[in-house]
This record gives sequence, structure tokens and C-alpha cells, in this order.
Amino acid sequence: MATRAHRRTSRISPLARRRLSFALPIVLVGVLATLVGSGMAVQASIGCTSCHVMRPFVTAHASAVHAAVPCGTCHAPGGLGTALAEGVRVAGWGLAALGGASPGVTTVSDGPCRDCHDASIAVTIEARGIAVRHADFIEQPCAECHGGSAHRVEGRFYRVLEMDDCMGCHKSAADDPGSCELCHVGGGERRQGATSWRSTHGAAWESTHGMGEVRTCSACHATRFCIDCHGVRIPHAADWIVTHGQSALGEPGSRCVTCHEPTFCSDCHGMEMPHPEGFLPAHGPITLDLGQDACVTCHEPVSCDVCHLASSHPNIPGVGMGHGW
Repeated sequence: MATRAHRRTSRISPLARRRLSFALPIVLVGVLATLVGSGMAVQASIGCTSCHVMRPFVTAHASAVHAAVPCGTCHAPGGLGTALAEGVRVAGWGLAALGGASPGVTTVSDGPCRDCHDASIAVTIEARGIAVRHADFIEQPCAECHGGSAHRVEGRFYRVLEMDDCMGCHKSAADDPGSCELCHVGGGERRQGATSWRSTHGAAWESTHGMGEVRTCSACHATRFCIDCHGVRIPHAADWIVTHGQSALGEPGSRCVTCHEPTFCSDCHGMEMPHPEGFLPAHGPITLDLGQDACVTCHEPVSCDVCHLASSHPNIPGVGMGHGW
């Protein structure tokens, strides 16, 4: 008995099958040509304003510094090799519009920016009162600092860099820069506002500078600048968690509480730190309660043995049992 699928197939005449096999490639070629053509049109900035005329981008672009740059230069760069991908994007926009949905955000790659501004990447340039050399942070996306350059729309949020953003990448030199003018050059537009850098360098900087990003201090200040005041290296060295005990004991607690709340040490150690006066005679019950791990965080086990096992009663069984040793 012939299967149902076979019966359905057999209803198509040989002539119809020949026509279908001939038409299908033509349809596929037509779809492919339409996609490639649409992609090339986007690359040539054809038809952009027909969709965006009702949006504020067209108006904003007309008055921007990139007004003479066609849309496709930034939003659809490339040649025939990328035209198909651009055509698929156009199809996606059309489907989104038919469904009443937004086509989404169109990103801008760094390639077009660098193609036009290649000559200014390796040199130091001055703009808006700042001297900058883009080669020093070339791995950062251009839009991170220059968002809205092509069409800045009123009412939309564009991230504005603060000084801490720059300082996070700069490394310390052997000496302080000496003056702000190394980066802040005369003239130009300077942005005012209550930035984090201003709050940590204002009139009350001695009490507010710890609110900033401590790792950025070394961009302008040599390491000794912080040590002269704090008495220890700021930011702390990588092995600080292991070595800080000796520094804390040098001046019990006075250095730590300059930046940390008194409970900062206790929360980590599980007991009052540094140990209060009279701690030694009373430490037995505390040790039994917290367990030996609380002690060996800072002390070698042998430091307990010196008193409990090797001094006045070294041969009395059970003296050290309370510690589990």
C-alpha cells in the first residue's frame, strides 16, 4: 500500500515539478539580490531619512560636526562582502516595523572613526582644555568617550567622562606631575559640576579624599605622598592581607582607624582587634568559644605551646586539650 506522503507527492505532475525546480532557484536568487541591493543602499546612505525623518536623529545630524559624513559611513561601512549582512539587517528593520516593534539600537564600530581620524591617534591633541593622546587607550571603544558626536539629541542621556575615568588607566611615575597643566591646557571649554574628583580635592579634601577611587591617586601623586600622611603604602600592597599584622601592632589601631571603622578589624578577626588590655588572662574562654582557627589566623600554633605546654607545667597531661592540640 502506498503511504500517504507518497500519494500526496504523486499528485504533482512531472510538468509542475519541472516548473518548481526551475522557479525555486530564481526566487532564491531574487531574494539574495534584494538583500544585497538593500545592503548596498544602506551603505550608500540611500533611504535613511525616509524612515528617520520622524525621529530627531536627522535634525540633530544636520547641525553636528559630522553633518557632512553620510549615515552609511559610520552605520554601514564595508563593501560587497558585508552588503548581504546589511541587507539582512534591513529585512529585520522591516519585520520589526510591520510588527509595531522598535528595530533596536544600531551600534557604531571603531573602524570608521579610525579611518577618518588616523592621523590624530598617535599625536597629542588639545580639545576643550584637555591634552590627550588617543594611542594611550586605543583599545577603548570610541563611543565610550564620544557618544552622540554624530547626532546629539536633546533629552537623551550621553555619558560624560569624569577625571576618575582617565585616572583609572594612568600609571604612577617616579615623581608627581608637578602641575595640573600637564593635562589641563589653557583655553577651551571646561566642564563644571559636582564630580567625584572635585569632591575629593575641594576645601575639605582631608576628610573626603577617601571617598574617591584610591587606586587613581598614584596617577598624579607619587607613592610617598600617601605614605607621608598615612604611614603605610596606599593603596595597600597585594600581600597586605598577610603582612598587615606587624604594621597594625606598630601603633595599635591608630593607623587603621584613619580610614577604617574600628569594627573593620573585629568583623574580620571575630574578636576585638587589637586585643584590649587584660586580654591575655581572659583569653582562655574566648579561645574555647571561637576555636583554634581564630587564633591561628595571626598566631603560629607554637606561640600557644610556649605557654601552655613548654613552660611551668610541661608534663601535666591535658593542659593543652582545650585547644584540641
